[in-house]
Amino acid sequence: MFEMLTRLSAVLGRGPEPRAETAPAPAAGEVRVAGADLRQAVAAALRDNADPVETARRVAALIGEALGADAVHGMVPADSGDLDGISVRWPATAPSLSARTVHDILAGESGTPREVPHMRGALAVPVGGDAGSSPGLIYVLRHDRPEWTADERRLLAKVAREIDHAVGRQRLHRRQSRLIRELRALDERKGAFVATVTHELRTPLTSILGYAEMLADGDAGELSPVQRRGVGAILRNARRLHDTVADLLLLDRANGPVGAPAVRVDLYAVIAALHAEFEPLARGRGTALTGEAEQVWVDADARQLERALRNLLDNAVKFTDRGEVRYRLRAEGASAVLTVADTGIGIPEGDLAGLFTPFHRAANAMDQAVQGSGLGLAIVRGIVTEHGGTVTVSSRLGHGSTFTVTLPLAATPRPAA
Repeated sequence: MFEMLTRLSAVLGRGPEPRAETAPAPAAGEVRVAGADLRQAVAAALRDNADPVETARRVAALIGEALGADAVHGMVPADSGDLDGISVRWPATAPSLSARTVHDILAGESGTPREVPHMRGALAVPVGGDAGSSPGLIYVLRHDRPEWTADERRLLAKVAREIDHAVGRQRLHRRQSRLIRELRALDERKGAFVATVTHELRTPLTSILGYAEMLADGDAGELSPVQRRGVGAILRNARRLHDTVADLLLLDRANGPVGAPAVRVDLYAVIAALHAEFEPLARGRGTALTGEAEQVWVDADARQLERALRNLLDNAVKFTDRGEVRYRLRAEGASAVLTVADTGIGIPEGDLAGLFTPFHRAANAMDQAVQGSGLGLAIVRGIVTEHGGTVTVSSRLGHGSTFTVTLPLAATPRPAA
């Protein structure tokens, strides 16, 4: 590194001994090579995982020695990403920068070297800065040769870019680390919230459902038609709330193991049972529910897998009025593939990215007041992912949607006898 800096100083004519006036000007190629040497030295120092302040001092020394400077100052402000502010000077005996000097430097265009108006022989460049932090600066002062050549200006600008990139990477790393910490804390609070809410809701819901069912069965006496309608409304909404609580509990364990031991599941039988369950509901909406299925086997938690497929069919029927819902189950290579397509209201393009996020509901579903908690598709994704599969969606607004679930086929087609 010493030889590199010596070569640079010699080429630029800024070493400890002044260059003779008769010495020829360095060739442009020599300046470029010497400048590259300095940039490499600075980049190597910035890549070192040493203490940031010590690294800044090393970089200031490299710049000062290479350019024959009397003083070098570097400043990196603190920012919202928890990056501590850094202020260094070379040599250590150099006087501090005045507030006026700092203000004048930062008023310039970032990355562009410029003379400091009231400081003869000073060349400075603002460095970086973004929405979360102010720009920093590099300041170089040289008394005996106050004029800065175009090559020196370009070199300082390139070094400033190296420093800006390094500081930017460090800021990004700090911000990502902080974001991860915040997300973990939010996840812990979310878990505590779900546990508290579900516990507080389940006990009174059990009581509400029990007494409502008792009233509906006539155990407390015969109900009038008005009373029967009221009790029916209580039961329907209590069951909806009960299902929402169950969904919250399922999502809370989304990253955990499958709830029950995997067994050999005949998807043909599952989809046939769901067809029988939803066909009357679809017919009542003027919608045709049709499909074709092969007999395919997977290893799965049968109850949870049935729940995921039920959610898909339920959504398709719910969002399709006087149209068609069609499913297809088949084996493709080593996978079982189920598609559920509808001719319903479709999904706006802007809502597709967040469709499998808990509590996300498409804008048109809310506009049309279609009931739902926004948990169904998140549950589908959680269950399918737990089983080593994938779920995707394609949709056209006003023309319908198609959901595709892919699951690994069982190693053998049928359960052992």
